[in-house]
Amino acid sequence: TGGFGIANLDQWYVTANFTGSVNPIQNNLSRFTVGGSYLGTGMSVASGIWTFPTTGFWQVHFQARCSRVDAGRQSRYQQMYIKCSTDNFSSSEVLAFAEAGYYDNYDAAYRYNGGYCSGIFDCTNTSTHKVRFATTVEDNDSNGVRWGQPYMKMAFVKLADT
Repeated sequence: TGGFGIANLDQWYVTANFTGSVNPIQNNLSRFTVGGSYLGTGMSVASGIWTFPTTGFWQVHFQARCSRVDAGRQSRYQQMYIKCSTDNFSSSEVLAFAEAGYYDNYDAAYRYNGGYCSGIFDCTNTSTHKVRFATTVEDNDSNGVRWGQPYMKMAFVKLADT
């Protein structure tokens, strides 16, 4: 598109809660369809590995909220990652990262954390250039950090041709 408008846009979200550290996030993913679907050719995902429909410069967004259930318990960190690869995940790098503090709500029964990260990825080969999303938490016990739907979302916007 070369700056003349967005030709590819796709948004997804997680449809069910999950707990703890997950790499990659691969279950309960659904395309966001309220107010329309995707623009252009949509992304595809298999086993948590995302494939771009065309080469180009893509902006990848990741936002989430999690809660720590059980008052009085602490979780030192809750982190979110966008990871990228140019060799179909034989190796990978961090494209973007988020970490935020939590707060106690009025009854101290829950603690919340929210984060957002975004990065630009140059996909020059749709067969090998991929992304995936991950979470990391300090502890992963039965009362662990719960990542929640519908607050976890991924979006992909093609900015320009490579």
